[in-house]
Amino acid sequence: MADVVAAYLRDCALEVDEDDSGDKIGSTAGNLYTRLEATAPGTPIFLCAHLDTVPPTGRIEPVVDDEGVVRNAAGTILGADDKAAIAVMLEATRQVLADRRAHAGVELLFTPKEEVGLVGAAAFDESRLTARHGFVYDQAAPIGEIVLGAPYSQSLEVTFHGRASHAGMYPEEGRNAIAALTSSHGSRTAATGSSGTTRSCASLRTPSGAPVKTFGSA
Repeated sequence: MADVVAAYLRDCALEVDEDDSGDKIGSTAGNLYTRLEATAPGTPIFLCAHLDTVPPTGRIEPVVDDEGVVRNAAGTILGADDKAAIAVMLEATRQVLADRRAHAGVELLFTPKEEVGLVGAAAFDESRLTARHGFVYDQAAPIGEIVLGAPYSQSLEVTFHGRASHAGMYPEEGRNAIAALTSSHGSRTAATGSSGTTRSCASLRTPSGAPVKTFGSA
């Protein structure tokens, strides 16, 4: 996919740069970046889409249904996430150049490994972007709708160390690792950065590796 996109843009007489993130993130391609130099005053923008898709479980046979929608006749994914966005960005770029439309500067960014956690985007050097405003095309929503925020998750592995003590003579010197976990975990909803942040303990294990208790995830 990266080769196809790069070739299309070069056919439009644009210089395409592929960064060295591919080897670093275990991808067959790095981030692709190109820009259309401004031809008029105004606010420059950047457009972004990702190159990868979830793995198909069967053949991909694109067909156009009676409503004019492209679907996969084989019953698995079509790959429109995010190939549809890529196609729109490439065609829009071609039209802007062919029609010599005035613009304040357009930057295009195509990232790898989005489906496994925005890995390619995280590896991109955002200081290369001149534009401070941009649009990421990756949402199956009505045309004109803009998403300003989305869920995000982070996984942490934490070890709590207890301390043994004599239960009859010196109980106050003991430290209970499970009590420490409970204290740190607090309520399921925690105001850590935003009111919508949730915190969930997925599993708990003893030093021997035996599971102790499993909690439901939010």
